[in-house]
This record gives sequence, C-alpha cells and structure tokens, in this order.
Amino acid sequence: MDPTLADRPSAPKEWMKAMLKLRRVAFALVAVGLAAVGAAQINGPLPLAWRWAQSTQVAPLGKPTVDGERVFVAVGGRVYAVDRESGNQVWRFPVADPIDGNFRTTPILVDGVLVAAATNKQVYGIDPATGEMKWLYIAPVGIIGDPVGVAGKFVAFAMSDNSVMALEAATGKNVWENPQRIFAGIVGGMASHGSNILIQTGDNKLIAKSVTNQRTQWERRFGVLTTDVAPAVYGDSVFVLNGQWLSVLNAVTGNPKWQKNVGSYLTFTAGVSADMVAVVTREGTLFAFETSTGRPLNPKGVALNATPMAAPTVVGQLVSVPTADGAINLVDPKTGDVKWSFVVQPLVRRSENPMGGPGGMPGMGGPGGIPGLGGGYGGGVGPGGNRGGGMPGVGGARGGAAGTTEGPVAVMAASAPVVAGGTLLLLARDGSLLAFDGQTGVDLTPPTVRMVWPDPGAEVSGQPPLDLIFRIEDEGTGVNQKSVQVLVDGVAYEHTYDREGFVTVKISSTGKNKPLNNGRRTITLIASDWFGNQVKQSYTLFIDNTLKPLARPTGNTRNPAGGPMGGPGGGKGGGPAMGL
Repeated sequence: MDPTLADRPSAPKEWMKAMLKLRRVAFALVAVGLAAVGAAQINGPLPLAWRWAQSTQVAPLGKPTVDGERVFVAVGGRVYAVDRESGNQVWRFPVADPIDGNFRTTPILVDGVLVAAATNKQVYGIDPATGEMKWLYIAPVGIIGDPVGVAGKFVAFAMSDNSVMALEAATGKNVWENPQRIFAGIVGGMASHGSNILIQTGDNKLIAKSVTNQRTQWERRFGVLTTDVAPAVYGDSVFVLNGQWLSVLNAVTGNPKWQKNVGSYLTFTAGVSADMVAVVTREGTLFAFETSTGRPLNPKGVALNATPMAAPTVVGQLVSVPTADGAINLVDPKTGDVKWSFVVQPLVRRSENPMGGPGGMPGMGGPGGIPGLGGGYGGGVGPGGNRGGGMPGVGGARGGAAGTTEGPVAVMAASAPVVAGGTLLLLARDGSLLAFDGQTGVDLTPPTVRMVWPDPGAEVSGQPPLDLIFRIEDEGTGVNQKSVQVLVDGVAYEHTYDREGFVTVKISSTGKNKPLNNGRRTITLIASDWFGNQVKQSYTLFIDNTLKPLARPTGNTRNPAGGPMGGPGGGKGGGPAMGL
C-alpha cells in the first residue's frame, strides 16, 4: 500500500457534496487583480476550481483522460466520468459493487470506446456516454502498464509473461489468434505510431511491431534502455530515454534524428510538444530541448530542489513536474524561474500534534510549574508526545499524554498532469482528482498561518537552542515561497521554508538571528499566495533568560517539531515530570 494512503478513512457523503462545491464562483468575480489565463493557454498560477475524490486503499498510477467536457479516471475498483467544468460525477462503472481488483492505469479512448485494464487480468470496454460495459476480455495472465491505442481502432497491452495482445476496440475481439511473445522481455511501457506498437525489449532494443501482420517493421539497438518508462511519440518522432541519453528517432523508419547526453540518469517518459521536449533526471534536474533540432534551452538544466515523481508535461512555454513533496510545479525551463508551486494537501488528516513524534518511550517533561498543577511537555507512551494533563504534583505547566501522530502533510501525484484547454488536471495518489482553472476557479483568500513551536504567549528563554516554527497553508493557489517573511519586533530574521509549509527561524549566538532579550517580543509572519493575497499574523513570546533554553525535540519529515521524547515543559518552578 502507498504510504500516503495509510489509515485514510473513507470520505463521507456530506464531505463529498461539500467538496464538489469547492471554490466555484463566476469568472466575473476574479476579473480584477487576478492573473489572466486564456481559455487555451496556461502561463502562470492557476486556482483550484474543484477537487473530486473517491476513497481507495490502492494508489492509482494512471492519468485522467479527457474527451470534450468529460474527464475519465480510474480509481480503486471503479472507472468514473467527471464533468470537466463542475467536477460533478457523471457515471461510475460498475454501478453496484466494485470489481474484484483495482484499476491502476490510464483508461484510454479508442474508436468510441473507453478501455480500462485492471489488476484482475481483465480488460473492460465501456461506453463513454453511459458507463455501461460493452465488452470484457479476460487475459491469461496479469496485465502490466497502460494499454495503448493503435491506428485509431485497436488497443494493445503487455502482460506479465512478456507477451503482447491486441484487440479491436469497438468489439473487444482478438486481432491476433494468440498473444505475441517478446522473448527478450518487455522493458517499461509501450507506445504506438500508425499501425505499429513500439516495444522496448530486454536486449536494449526498441522494436516497431505491426498490429495488422504481426511483423517487426524496424528495430533500433541502444547501449542501455531506461527500464521504468515508456517511449514518447509526437508527430513522426519517437523519444527514447537510454541511460543519460535522450534519443529521437524517426517513428516510421527507426532512423536516428538527434540525441543528447544530459550527464545524469534520466527517468520518467519525456514530455513533448511541437516546440519543446522536456526530461528529468533521477536527482531532480529538468532539461529541455527544441523538438526539431535538439538545441538545449538551458544547457545546465534547472534544479527542481525535489525528487520528480512523474513525467514532465509541456504547458505552452513552461513545464509542469510533480515532485515527491506533494507539489505540482510550473517551471520556466529557460530561466529556471518557478512560476507556480502547489502542494496537494490530504483530504482527511489525523489530529495535528506539532510537539509529538513517532516514539513509543515515555517522554520527560520539562521544567515544571508549581507542584500540583500538572506536568511539563511530555512524550507519550503511544506515538509521540501531545499536550495533555501531566502527572499532578510533579511536573511543569503542561503535561505529556499519549498523542497521535500527525497524518501526511502532502499527497504525491499519481502521474503527470493533463492539460485540456485552460484546465490542468492532476490525479493524486489518494484517489482525488484536482482541476486547476483560471476561469472556473477563484482565489480571494490569503494563506492561513499558525505558530506551532513554542506556544504563542509562552514564557521561554531567548537563548539558543531556540527554534520558532510556523505552518503556512493555502488551498487556493498555494503559498509563494518568495513572499514569506518573519519579523521579530519589526526586524527581519532569516528563516527556512520547506515544501510542506513549515517555516523555521533558528536563534543562534553566531548566526544572524541573535538571541532575544528579556521582555515581550512580537513575532510577525507575512506570506502571500500565488495570486498575491497576503496574510500578516503576529504572535507574542515573553522572554525570560533566567529560564533553561528551550531545546526543540528531534523531529521527522512529517512533523519537524516533534520527537520521540516529547518537548520540554514551560513555566517556572519544580523539577522534571514523567509524561503520562
């Protein structure tokens, strides 16, 4: 099971209804002061228009497929049709019980039929207008990868025994009497051009096999082929990743057109348009080239500062890349400028616990208050510390109780985004489909901010080690990292901002963020979203440098303020307390 889906409860019907109405208002409301996005052009930030979701225990890996005003998506044990403008569900297949298996790949439209393959070794032909099943094919073994449409009327798919089968899309009947074995093995996904299926083989060849006569029309050998991707086809060119190389072949003859070595191992399928081909490396560097000539748009590439999680998508003159931190990014491949970055938030979160961590050992409370009033910040016996009543008579101002670990702070993309007109569609691994659109979406709300460490209003030492930690969230267009500022009594302090929305200010005797003097200190955080909606939130800390420095507990990537031993207690007085 995908880690982002662990312990996720099913979405109630009331929640689903509310989500369908998410942030939809007339475009007239956003005409003033908002980014102008053309009906068929995306050149900057987009607001979230709607988010549709279905609960699933198995993460989808396919893309949405768009046909006019309908979006088809496969999630869990069903295939769905969703209205592109509103996000309303049009139909689902099956209507009653889901299949005994899961749809994890992309449903494709071929010859007027929606074709979807499932993990139960079955391929379904579905009427895209009604959602009714037109035919069913039962494969002899498991199906791997996305099915591909061939010549506008066939559908081909690979199977786990290294064979390929082709069907008539309209009827589901076999084109071949028997599946065609690829004795060298099948590597990665398949593609098609004309009546040929393009197959990468285990002996580092790309072969073009005809659907009509089952013969190999051409083949091209490489030194190595990237094993986890499919070739990309655009016009009469096929784009192949082979180790550190991007190679472009004539799709009709297999003859080379051009190739480029980026100096690092490439991953995921290339994104291609008439003007640009984009590729990403495993380390997270984006490279882009002119489609026709291979001229690099930026020879050094663009660092994404995160691991890519799906293939790049060319969006006009920009490139969209999902990354492992749950972000969907829109990058200028020439300059490296990030035009937009939106972190997909989980639909359902467990109760947040900024002081807790993953540990199971009882934590030690911090300096206590007057005996008899409760314990210090303590670690929980369960997963991490929380804020609860401590052991009376022994601890500090706030006690430790068994807490709950905070749920995932972001959800990764299932696949590359799909652009339809002015709408960018992204399927997430939690089974939700997000639609970003400059006309049907709106963002008039600034980000939300909260201080997670220490508590606002707390009395603490201003001496290091001291970290000030905040969390910023924005569900409209996302937080613009460059806009974030932290001021202490009006003076700007250096901070770090991670892609999960945590802002940290480290107080240091040797760095630029000097220790805080005694007295009341006002900490102000300023941040804007990508549409310029700004929040300015102030908090107060009371600094008493006679107190013991407030060390931050060891954290983890989900909960940077948490740790297995709980946090130190606040207030003056008695000794340490064992958290409950």
